[in-house]
Amino acid sequence: MKILIEILPDFYERFVSKCQTDSREYSTLARGMVIRDQKSGEQRAIAILCERVEAVRLIYAASVLYPEAVGAIKT
Repeated sequence: MKILIEILPDFYERFVSKCQTDSREYSTLARGMVIRDQKSGEQRAIAILCERVEAVRLIYAASVLYPEAVGAIKT
Protein backbone atom coordinates (compact mmCIF):
# COMPACT_ATOMS: atom_id res chain seq x y z
CA MET A 1 0.00 0.00 0.00
CA LYS A 2 1.35 3.43 -0.94
CA ILE A 3 1.55 6.21 1.62
CA LEU A 4 1.96 9.91 0.92
CA ILE A 5 4.37 11.65 3.27
CA GLU A 6 4.71 15.42 3.46
CA ILE A 7 7.58 17.22 5.13
CA LEU A 8 8.31 20.92 5.44
CA PRO A 9 11.09 22.08 3.07
CA ASP A 10 13.55 23.19 5.76
CA PHE A 11 13.29 19.89 7.61
CA TYR A 12 13.49 17.96 4.33
CA GLU A 13 16.76 19.66 3.31
CA ARG A 14 18.38 19.10 6.69
CA PHE A 15 17.19 15.47 6.87
CA VAL A 16 18.50 14.70 3.36
CA SER A 17 21.85 16.25 4.25
CA LYS A 18 22.20 13.84 7.20
CA CYS A 19 21.55 10.72 5.09
CA GLN A 20 24.29 8.87 3.26
CA THR A 21 23.78 9.15 -0.49
CA ASP A 22 23.89 5.38 -0.94
CA SER A 23 21.24 4.68 1.72
CA ARG A 24 17.66 3.52 1.12
CA GLU A 25 16.39 6.51 3.06
CA TYR A 26 18.22 8.94 0.78
CA SER A 27 16.84 7.13 -2.26
CA THR A 28 13.29 7.44 -0.89
CA LEU A 29 13.74 11.10 0.02
CA ALA A 30 15.17 11.86 -3.43
CA ARG A 31 11.81 10.91 -4.97
CA GLY A 32 10.18 13.85 -3.21
CA MET A 33 8.24 16.39 -5.23
CA VAL A 34 7.79 20.04 -4.32
CA ILE A 35 4.25 21.13 -3.53
CA ARG A 36 3.76 24.83 -4.10
CA ASP A 37 1.13 27.21 -2.77
CA GLN A 38 -1.22 27.92 -5.69
CA LYS A 39 -1.51 31.63 -4.93
CA SER A 40 2.04 32.59 -4.02
CA GLY A 41 3.98 29.86 -5.81
CA GLU A 42 6.16 29.37 -2.74
CA GLN A 43 7.26 25.94 -1.56
CA ARG A 44 4.76 24.58 0.91
CA ALA A 45 6.00 21.02 1.42
CA ILE A 46 7.86 18.10 -0.10
CA ALA A 47 5.62 15.12 -0.92
CA ILE A 48 6.96 11.58 -1.12
CA LEU A 49 4.86 8.67 -2.33
CA CYS A 50 6.28 5.48 -0.85
CA GLU A 51 5.49 2.04 0.47
CA ARG A 52 4.52 1.67 4.13
CA VAL A 53 7.84 0.00 4.97
CA GLU A 54 9.72 2.94 3.41
CA ALA A 55 7.66 5.40 5.45
CA VAL A 56 8.42 3.53 8.66
CA ARG A 57 12.10 3.43 7.71
CA LEU A 58 12.12 7.20 7.08
CA ILE A 59 10.52 7.99 10.42
CA TYR A 60 12.98 5.71 12.21
CA ALA A 61 15.95 7.26 10.36
CA ALA A 62 14.69 10.74 11.21
CA SER A 63 14.44 9.80 14.87
CA VAL A 64 18.10 8.74 14.82
CA LEU A 65 19.66 11.25 12.40
CA TYR A 66 17.51 14.35 12.83
CA PRO A 67 14.92 14.01 15.63
CA GLU A 68 13.53 17.50 15.03
CA ALA A 69 12.20 16.30 11.66
CA VAL A 70 9.98 13.58 13.13
CA GLY A 71 7.28 16.05 14.13
CA ALA A 72 7.46 17.73 10.71
CA ILE A 73 6.72 14.49 8.83
CA LYS A 74 3.02 14.01 8.09
CA THR A 75 1.50 10.82 6.74
